[in-house]
Amino acid sequence: MKKSEVIDTQVGDVHVKDTQIADVNIGTYGSEDYVLSTGQKIRAELITNNTLRIFDGVMVYCGVRDAVAVDDYHDVTIENGSQGMNRNDIAVRYFKKDATTGYGAAEFKAIKGTPTSGTATDPEITVTDLRSGDIDHSMKLYRVRLEGLNIVAVEPLFNVLMPMSEQQAMLAELNRNISEALNGNKIDRKT
Repeated sequence: MKKSEVIDTQVGDVHVKDTQIADVNIGTYGSEDYVLSTGQKIRAELITNNTLRIFDGVMVYCGVRDAVAVDDYHDVTIENGSQGMNRNDIAVRYFKKDATTGYGAAEFKAIKGTPTSGTATDPEITVTDLRSGDIDHSMKLYRVRLEGLNIVAVEPLFNVLMPMSEQQAMLAELNRNISEALNGNKIDRKT
């Protein structure tokens, strides 16, 4: 039998493992990729025709919490478009774990799509699962649509998770409405 370990504090010489924290996060937020409802929620703004600025917030992917500090931002370079061609690029948060040391690091980057004279399609981004042993993961953040030389749209590709307090309030309201509707139907049936 293995003893259980306290996760949120160090107990003696026991150290919390990243896999334990990831499991707690998956149990709390889910196993998909999300942005939490804090800060600017990883808001993006086009600064120039080649620079997408991503502002503060918290991302969760494969159980890993990853934050851009309050009032901070990161710039992502978008390669120039081509005259008469359309292209979709995907801005991602790319996480990679060193297979030897186990240390992880993340960066924002753009995955360049294939230029076409027709309708642009997104570049393929492999779905990975850090919990299952993969060592890298790309969280899709924004589709950057280029028509010719210009960026014509920046479209979010992530879901923002609602805080639990808001979810509880919505559930309470829903339960109240259902209860009132059922009570009203019971009264109507008697008449």
